[in-house]
Amino acid sequence: MKNNKYWANRAKERMNDYHRNSDKTIRLITKAYDKAIKDIEKEIQKIFNKFAKDGELSPEEARKILNEKVSSKELDEIRGIVYTTENEEIKRYLISRLNGPAYKARMTRLEALKERVYVGCKRIADVEIQASERQYIDTINQAYYSNIFDIHKGLGIGFDFAAIPTKTIEQILKNPWSGKHFSKRIWKNTDILAEKLTEIITGGFMSGKSYYKMAKELEEYAEYGKYAAMRVVRTETTYMANMAEIESYKECGIGKYIYVATLDLRTCKTCQELDRKVFEVSKAEPGKNLPPMHPNCRCTTRSYISEEELAKIKRRARDPKTGKAYLVPGDMNYKDWYRKYVVDKYGQDQAEVMKKKILNKASDKKQCEKYKLIFGDKIPSNLDDFQELKYNNVKEWEDVKAKKQETLNSLDYRDDFFGMFGNKEVREWYIAHCNDIHDLIDNTKSLENQARESYALRSKYKLEARKMMKDQEGRKCLDETRPILTFDDLITDKMGRKDMTRDEAIRDIIGTAKKTNKEVNKKFNLD
Repeated sequence: MKNNKYWANRAKERMNDYHRNSDKTIRLITKAYDKAIKDIEKEIQKIFNKFAKDGELSPEEARKILNEKVSSKELDEIRGIVYTTENEEIKRYLISRLNGPAYKARMTRLEALKERVYVGCKRIADVEIQASERQYIDTINQAYYSNIFDIHKGLGIGFDFAAIPTKTIEQILKNPWSGKHFSKRIWKNTDILAEKLTEIITGGFMSGKSYYKMAKELEEYAEYGKYAAMRVVRTETTYMANMAEIESYKECGIGKYIYVATLDLRTCKTCQELDRKVFEVSKAEPGKNLPPMHPNCRCTTRSYISEEELAKIKRRARDPKTGKAYLVPGDMNYKDWYRKYVVDKYGQDQAEVMKKKILNKASDKKQCEKYKLIFGDKIPSNLDDFQELKYNNVKEWEDVKAKKQETLNSLDYRDDFFGMFGNKEVREWYIAHCNDIHDLIDNTKSLENQARESYALRSKYKLEARKMMKDQEGRKCLDETRPILTFDDLITDKMGRKDMTRDEAIRDIIGTAKKTNKEVNKKFNLD
């Protein structure tokens, strides 16, 4: 077995590796901050370019300009930005905020600017949550396997072990170990950022500051936001890595660990006092006897292997057929070890599939519910089984996807379809049902009755299609801008808009029963 220096050095090297990987995430988040600030600066620049004389606005002029009402197009532009947000929780919140009673009437230029700032900051949160969650899953996997690799190499023997379960990764990710989940910290930090940036902008306009002065202040304050984001990533990376290593100790049958402080001029007194202390794996608690002990903590742990545990590990490493131990050569690198003990046993894509299952859990749950509505018992109702189909039975999953729209089109509307489908799915369903209208009406009746029947079916399908839309906020806009007319109102509309007689309008209703809006169809590549 290797000496204490090996174990301590490897523990520190592993933690350094985890944080090197987190640097990529921090760079992504920093770019998101820079983009948000640039977008805000552009909006301020537009106001100066349009209204300022010689690059200046007096407080009185600024107050008048900011209190002017802006067109609904401004709100539509902000909504368009919101709809590109990845995180569903953030998207729903922002949409409900923009569709709230405060903005039923036209908004002022100041309100529009504030909303752009707020949406911009929540877009930072969107990038931060998505990027950090992906990195944390990678860190958990890396920490679990690289710690077992070091144990194998340190002991000079190899033994089989279980892959880290998906549920364990989820538990580590979801645990609000410091009293608040990392996503809540990100939300709070970006709320503070939005509030402060808004103060800088409104205060700048009202005090007559120049565009360049305001832009400089915005950029300076954004640095505080970047630091807060970096602190969250660094602290959470330490937490994720140490919790994953605790799981690897459990898997190896190791009951105790040694606290390893990163000793330098920045090491706090708490971590100095904990350095080299031994704790039980079963009683490991982040912030108490397991790093991180504080924000930006870089401390870690190493295994404490008793003679009894070493004997058990050696027995576990023995080949049942030959009785000889599986040896791990001193020059074996992590890549070769990972191929032998992880890839050969669990498959090349095992870690990637696990990551997809966790990252896509919420969307997969909705997709599972949707596919159950379409296919019934042919689709697993259990989310674990559904994800197994989606990620590990590729051919079968591709077959299911290929049949999805055709099967949906064959179904009549049901109450459980409400709010379950994307716009393109709904549009195809609507077109398919409209195509059947001529086959469903009684052509022995008078032309007017045929027209009434065909329009009743068309109106029914249109209403049902709108109910099916996942985007119910968009549906509200459709109801307001394109209301479903009564038959008599449609006749009146055609007679006035198309200069038709009543008989011509009736024939036109029958003739166009199967036709759907070409512009909308083209939007979804259905022309």
